[in-house]
Amino acid sequence: MPHELTVFILGMMPIIESRLAIPFGIGALGMNPINAFIFAIAGNFIAVIILLRFLDPVTQLLCKSSFLKKHIDWLFERTRTKHDKRMSELGHLALLIFVAIPIPGSGAWAGSLVAYLFDLKKPLATVIITCGLIIAGVIITSTTEGVISLF
Repeated sequence: MPHELTVFILGMMPIIESRLAIPFGIGALGMNPINAFIFAIAGNFIAVIILLRFLDPVTQLLCKSSFLKKHIDWLFERTRTKHDKRMSELGHLALLIFVAIPIPGSGAWAGSLVAYLFDLKKPLATVIITCGLIIAGVIITSTTEGVISLF
């Protein structure tokens, strides 16, 4: 499989996303950092499009089960209650910061879920999440290059 496709697919995957796809592409596959960045972010972007499109229908389908509906409603309500203040204070900036900080659990998948939970319009959510991905990708690429240059 071509390295670009490997990094693209890794960029789409939950947990791995561009946060691990970029260092893997550069370090393990020997890719040019710019190419690793582009293909990882592209994969992550496609995941955002798919997630924002299908989160609502999948949630509605899962909520047809009374058992799942009870748990989903509880989780969504708890999350909204716990984070509503931050979202109302910082607004869209909160989502951008959340996605842009390259720590585990704060990537495109989680950002898409946050956008869904707080009813952000899909086009706006897509732009905000993509900007966050690019910022995180630049940080990750720079850090990876810096670490590699030490050795």
